[in-house]
Amino acid sequence: MSPYTGALITQPRERARGVAFQPKDERKLPDISTAQADLEVRDRDAEQKGKSKIYADERRGAKYSDVDIGDTVLVKQEKTDKLTTPFNTTPHKVVGKAGSQVVVESPTSKIFKKHHMGKEIHQRS
Repeated sequence: MSPYTGALITQPRERARGVAFQPKDERKLPDISTAQADLEVRDRDAEQKGKSKIYADERRGAKYSDVDIGDTVLVKQEKTDKLTTPFNTTPHKVVGKAGSQVVVESPTSKIFKKHHMGKEIHQRS
């Protein structure tokens, strides 16, 4: 062998670099999560989501519907031409309400449900 041949042979290392060459017990990540920290994170997340919801509702001008059972409302209708009014001229009566969904009865006694109903009719005094 020439004196330069020994320089090309790699020397054995105590430990190879990288996770793939480590023993199994050294590959495990330390367990840092605790139940208390998890609850704190969830509480903070819920608080931040609530704040962002309030902000978004204010920006959109969102408000709760003041339509109650027994009110008279006008129902939106599909626009077929330029002269069609946005609301049906026949007043409907609210017979039920569940969340944002409203159950309406027309004068011809047809009952149907709508999410986005229309306008409440206010009686003039």
